[in-house]
Amino acid sequence: MDIAGVNPQEFTGNFTWRDDFDTDKQLAWQWLFIRTPQKDFWEIRKGKLFLTPTDHNIYEIASSAFIGHRQQHINFTVTTAMNFIPDSETAMGGVVCYQNERFNIVFGKTIRNGKPVLTVVRTAAGKQTIEGTYEISKDKAETPLLLQVTGRAGKYSFAVSSGHDDWQEVATDVDATILSTQKAGGFTGTIIGMYTQK
Repeated sequence: MDIAGVNPQEFTGNFTWRDDFDTDKQLAWQWLFIRTPQKDFWEIRKGKLFLTPTDHNIYEIASSAFIGHRQQHINFTVTTAMNFIPDSETAMGGVVCYQNERFNIVFGKTIRNGKPVLTVVRTAAGKQTIEGTYEISKDKAETPLLLQVTGRAGKYSFAVSSGHDDWQEVATDVDATILSTQKAGGFTGTIIGMYTQK
């Protein structure tokens, strides 16, 4: 049954959900923003989602360039393909596991000491800790990458691949209990999604 243009899908129990962004410039209803976007920072073109950084990052009480999906299971795997070339040490593109601006985990590509890297930054009560860093070789500096987050109860692991099943761990068994409402407060639960910043 199609009610108000929404096709029913299985979203209880074990399920797989995939978005190829082929919905004619419209985001699927499962995607969420952080607060109300103040400007259009996303666009769908030819089966790809393009994000443009806003004036705010994930650590501010504001609308940043983030589009996420609610975590529904304690055991899960999230994978996304990303093509991002940072131009500074503040630029970042990747995946965020988000509870709020003070409790989150960012898994993204940036520049450190003049070299492109993937890094996992865990923020708990506003304090940031680097949980892992993976240096990207020169021949893959501009290559699209697959980013993967695997959750097993209160531990998250982060891995990268160039698309040939050559998964490399960036950080393993990171304490993700900071994303729980018991530790972070709030009521929204964890949202995992794509993100970019200037």
